Amino acid sequence: MKTHLSYSLLAGILVAFFACQNQPETTALEVIPVEAAYQQLSEICASDCFSEIRYIPLETSDSVLIGSEPSILSAGNRLIVMSGQKQCLSFDKQTGRFVASIGHIGNDPQGSLSLTGRLNERDRLLYFSAGNGREVVYDLEGNFQGDTRSIDVTDGLYGVDSYTWLAKDLQAAHFPATHEKPDRIVVYRDTTVVCTFPSKGETLSSVSGSTEDIENIQVFQKLLCRQGAIYIQFKDKQTKLIVPSADPFWHVCEQLYFKELFNDTIYEVQPDGLTPACLLDLGNLHWPPSERHDAEKDRAIYPLDIWENANLLLMRFAVHAYHPDKPESYNLVYHKQKRQAQAAPFQEGISNDLTHFLPLQPSYVNAEGEFFQLLSAEKIADWFDSHPEAVNLPPEVEQLRHLTPDDNPVVVIMK
Repeated sequence: MKTHLSYSLLAGILVAFFACQNQPETTALEVIPVEAAYQQLSEICASDCFSEIRYIPLETSDSVLIGSEPSILSAGNRLIVMSGQKQCLSFDKQTGRFVASIGHIGNDPQGSLSLTGRLNERDRLLYFSAGNGREVVYDLEGNFQGDTRSIDVTDGLYGVDSYTWLAKDLQAAHFPATHEKPDRIVVYRDTTVVCTFPSKGETLSSVSGSTEDIENIQVFQKLLCRQGAIYIQFKDKQTKLIVPSADPFWHVCEQLYFKELFNDTIYEVQPDGLTPACLLDLGNLHWPPSERHDAEKDRAIYPLDIWENANLLLMRFAVHAYHPDKPESYNLVYHKQKRQAQAAPFQEGISNDLTHFLPLQPSYVNAEGEFFQLLSAEKIADWFDSHPEAVNLPPEVEQLRHLTPDDNPVVVIMK
């Protein structure tokens, strides 16, 4: 999954907006006590979350050097690492062996504007933006598979367009509300819209997407849970926060889930609508939708990423999100069998009492329920230098002792 911030032509699909009806709400939803966990912060331990941790050093050579601030994706037996240095590299999931460089920057038919792509895990395909609503498609071995067109794009600074896979031959997209269109989810096949339905967000945006109505823009590279954040202050004193990397969609096996920012219900996405799945109990820290653009809003929970598998739900969230001078970032883990939630400051990560190594900080989960993290070789080397007393480490950690700061990162797989 990947999100895209788009600024291009309007395309009307309001005709289909009520063509598909949502599933009826239910009151028998499982409740995740987010506020209670926040009020009683506690250490989150790896042994409470995972049963196995693997470390996969990625192959390093003169021709395979990963740039700074890389991100990780995975599908099947492939690890996909992307970085801002115009790289998208594929590695073997078991050995870390380099497989292929995927895509390239260029104006030719197979070129793209960026190599930060979105992944369709089911079909094992990567999509890269080529501009004007067009995307080029590659498989995970680096082979060009053709191109496709976006079914719609958001014109203006309203938010992020998000795309993902839903089922065989079906994909889903979320589009934020604009002055003309409601917040919505579109299910489509190829470039044909199958169904459009409300996403429990704004009917129409109360803020303008025009640059003429903006008073100030602040951009932060690493602010909320180390994610980039864009603060837009409008002349009418309203505020909008855009976190481009935050994705409203996530998968658990074949099921697709969705959460709108200011709606505390998590929904399962069906081909014809949304079915309530569970509820985030934010208590007194609930952020009312009517206050979504209140520049003074402070003590409220602003959810970012949500990932889960059959046993665990991990959520990143911020408090005081509209105050870039004092935001607080947190991890929350919900243990499904125990029906218990724990929250801890984001900077503490997950205490690694399984391998007694660096704290865990997952940044991605695949549909199979495996959590992933990238650890820089420099950080690993620094840990060994500052822990000379560390002996009798597990073999999977001991193998990392030989790494130098110039080596490629290590992929951590948690399950």
